[in-house]
Amino acid sequence: MSDITKTGSAPQGPAAIAILDGDGVIIDVSDGWRQFALDNGYSGDSFGVGENYIHHCLGSPKPGQENDPAALMAEGLSAVLDGRRQDFSLEYSCHSDTDRRWFRLFVSPRSFRKRDGVVVTHVPVTRERELEFALRDSERRLNEIYRVADIGDFEFDASTNTSWLSPSVVGIWGRPENELGSREQFFETIHPDDRDRVAQQLAQGEWQKLTLSYRIMRPDGEVRHIATTIQRTLGDDGRPLRAFGLHHDVTSRQLAEERLNGLFDASVEVLTVISFTGHFKRINPALVKLLGYTAEELMSRSCIDFVHPDDRERTMRQVLAQLFDGYSDKIENRYIRKDGSIALLSWSMSPSGRDILGVARDITEERAAAEALQRAKEAAEAANRAKSEFLATMSHEIRTPLNGVIGMADLLRTTTLSPTQREQVEAIHESGRVLLIVLNDILDLSRIEAGKLELEMRPFNLRCAAGSLSDLWSQAAAAKGLTFECHMAGNVPETVRGDEVRLRQVLGNLLSNAVKFTDQGCVRLHVSFVEASGNICFDVSDTGPGIDEATQARLFDKFSQGDASVTRKHGGTGLGLAISRQLAELMGGNLTLASRVGEGSTFSATFGFETVATPVATAEDRPFRTSANALEVLVAEDNLINRKLMALMLEALGHRCTFAENGAQAVMLATHGAFDVIFMDVQMPELDGIAATGLIRALGTPAARTPIVAVTANAMTGDRERYITAGMDAYVSKPISLESIMKVLESLSIVPKSRAERATA
Repeated sequence: MSDITKTGSAPQGPAAIAILDGDGVIIDVSDGWRQFALDNGYSGDSFGVGENYIHHCLGSPKPGQENDPAALMAEGLSAVLDGRRQDFSLEYSCHSDTDRRWFRLFVSPRSFRKRDGVVVTHVPVTRERELEFALRDSERRLNEIYRVADIGDFEFDASTNTSWLSPSVVGIWGRPENELGSREQFFETIHPDDRDRVAQQLAQGEWQKLTLSYRIMRPDGEVRHIATTIQRTLGDDGRPLRAFGLHHDVTSRQLAEERLNGLFDASVEVLTVISFTGHFKRINPALVKLLGYTAEELMSRSCIDFVHPDDRERTMRQVLAQLFDGYSDKIENRYIRKDGSIALLSWSMSPSGRDILGVARDITEERAAAEALQRAKEAAEAANRAKSEFLATMSHEIRTPLNGVIGMADLLRTTTLSPTQREQVEAIHESGRVLLIVLNDILDLSRIEAGKLELEMRPFNLRCAAGSLSDLWSQAAAAKGLTFECHMAGNVPETVRGDEVRLRQVLGNLLSNAVKFTDQGCVRLHVSFVEASGNICFDVSDTGPGIDEATQARLFDKFSQGDASVTRKHGGTGLGLAISRQLAELMGGNLTLASRVGEGSTFSATFGFETVATPVATAEDRPFRTSANALEVLVAEDNLINRKLMALMLEALGHRCTFAENGAQAVMLATHGAFDVIFMDVQMPELDGIAATGLIRALGTPAARTPIVAVTANAMTGDRERYITAGMDAYVSKPISLESIMKVLESLSIVPKSRAERATA
């Protein structure tokens, strides 16, 4: 920035400065320019360096507009660069949606060499313009109410008792000149209440210059206020010879002053005139009422005496900065009322001749309200954190035993069972699944309300997903004696980008409700592609009882059920449809309902998925199978039932297990054993899973590189990322299934250690 500091052409004060080369390309900018760029919506991080500023100006969002500042800037820059002008300046406005700003542009050459570039300076002059506009507005109002008084000159000859009057004097008096020329005629026009006083002033001694203020009566009865300045010449005998002077009609000014005084006194805002010595010279009743002191008490002491002691030093600094250094922020300080209470005032100061004009607003209640709002906000945030912590705790506490229930039932289903036993196991498994759905609904609702639910947008086979849902729910429909139909339009794309899991969640909820509430007839799933919007539409129709209009109005509300008997007959939390609609909206679509009582219902879910041209390979459904490569697995789990469950599942997959009951044991076994993978429960006594992982990673031995899988009942937003950041390689949430263990082991691509590797571990 050496060129900027050497040029000396930029005005003093805060300014945005840029150096341009001979082609108009910005080569360096000041800190003020960077802030100027940010304030005007610049989104880059170079703040224009390397860009052609002339092209930037010509790229104004309002090209061709008459007197467009950007076009004028470009022309001025070009003229200085090619030598057609020595310099260029321009004052322009740059308003945003929230504020009005003005700047003064200066363009000057960097040196006297041709095309050596220029220095461009934008100086903020908003405060000057606002003061100017305020002054203009004030003058406009006054000029509309009062006309500027006429001023007329006159000459009086004492020897002849006659006067010469300018036409403007005749106009002020509203009388012909022959009715004003003599001393007696002049006194006849003076208001009777002022005649004696004026006569006494004129008769006082041997004065040479005198100023008079009085009223006159015009022929039409109008009263005017006159200010007269007289300069007279005396003879050797002391008698007046001639008098010269000016008559000034100050009626408008007098009335204006009276009006301004009335406004000053009637203003609800605090208005003051303060001397540079720091004393009130004038105050309005608003300050007297606010502080409780009399006007005499306030004007008898320094202003700073009424300021709270803790605010005095800062107040003095800010007042000086606002008056002399361009400090534009409001000055806020506390004043001590006469009764000892505190008032918070927000001040603006402006110098006016030898005085300071001060305008203040009482913001005591406003600030108290803002602080109360902040406290309420903090309390709400604390309550929200407490809710999140409570949900996380409840999720963990419910998922931990639920892991044992569903996991054991899952294992039992793979064994040979009698019909009665299978029915009982299926009942256990289904009850656990329903409980898990309820828990997930509550967690999803919490995530959505907190704005923390994140979609996993990736390509997936849409036709395959719809087909698998159809296969699943056609069996459930058949079990109730219902017909299930699925139709997919020919223009539905095969592969789209979106969150397949959340799509299945929404459609699964709609199909579940359709089967649940339909006792006879059929359930239909129709998939179509809306070419106008590019959305995928899923229509789920049933021949159930239908839904009346009153129920439809609240059906998508949280915790809402169709009627009071629904919970007793069918169960549910009333969250499914509310969550489904919010998920559809998050995925660029919507969820709507069309229904008539006795004729069934149709739920239409649309999703704004992006069509993908490249097909995605789909995984075929398969039963669980044992691994061809047996692994040595260390399982760190403090819950006895979950340890048994993990043992049964891993052994069913052909792996061998060693168990640790807490994090400390896990670290010890990982140090002295030779394991292919570690399943690490996150919450354990003595040492939790995250801390244990950190110690294992810090061993400095081959054991430190052992893959670690986080096993947790925590399922809140951000949990997975937190565990990966802590050094874990993968994540499975409870309830754990055979399929989830198979998938996580396959994703890690673990190769079992050789016997020699285990011996040296």
